[in-house]
Amino acid sequence: MNDITGPRAAIDTNLVVSGLIVPSGYPGQLLAAWEHRAFRLILSRDLLPEMSEVRGREHLIRRFRVSRQEVERLLTSFARRSRPVAPLDLPSLPVQCRDRKDDMLLACAWR
Repeated sequence: MNDITGPRAAIDTNLVVSGLIVPSGYPGQLLAAWEHRAFRLILSRDLLPEMSEVRGREHLIRRFRVSRQEVERLLTSFARRSRPVAPLDLPSLPVQCRDRKDDMLLACAWR
């Protein structure tokens, strides 16, 4: 059983990147709500390394003028304030996503 209380959410790397690119959009508002502790972030153990890999994509930083410091600050906050969980085994999921690659996120949220 998980000891996280209150609202919680599992978010995808694409939401994080979108939130950094357009802070006034819905993904940016989601990140701001998390930073204001409106909910607890649940991460798969595999998600932080994936987000870390994305931070090294120079084309994102150049094209969208995302500050490398902002990316580092957010990733550091995720590492400190999120709760890594072991996702539910994919075959045990009672539902599946249209995009099978997103099943990992669903398995994380199901915990």
